[in-house]
Order: sequence, then structure tokens, then C-alpha cells
Amino acid sequence: MGEIDLVCWNGDTLVFVEVRFRRKGALVQAGVSLTGKKLCRLRGSISAYMASKGLPMDTPWRLDAVLIDGERMELVENIIG
Repeated sequence: MGEIDLVCWNGDTLVFVEVRFRRKGALVQAGVSLTGKKLCRLRGSISAYMASKGLPMDTPWRLDAVLIDGERMELVENIIG
């Protein structure tokens, strides 16, 4: 389905992290690249990952994004709540 940049646990919640980077002065900010199509592919990757690890589908999870624009970095939690 695609790649997941980071997978980690926060307590009992499985956290998937998408990292988006744009160089300083880029015409488009990092967050703009998180399109509906990209989010749909990430959902598929998350489902495939959970299945491959034998995790129940009711395992609590969330998708976060780390947005890097030049030297500015922002963590956005639960982007597809």
C-alpha cells in the first residue's frame, strides 16, 4: 500500500507518524501535501501493518504528522480522527 515513516506506542495507543518536509522557501508548505488520496493510502498501509502484526482491528491507534518547513517543525496529532 505504501510506507509508514514511524510506528510507535503512546501508552496503549499505536501511533503512526507521517513526516512531510519542504525546504526553506518552497512554494507549498509541508501540510498541503497531505491530500485526501495520500491519507487514504495511509489508512490502507495502517490496516495492512496491523494485520501483518496480528493486532486486533479494535487496537486504539492514531495518525500524526510531523510537518517540517525549512527550520520550522510542527507535530499535528490525530490528523484523520
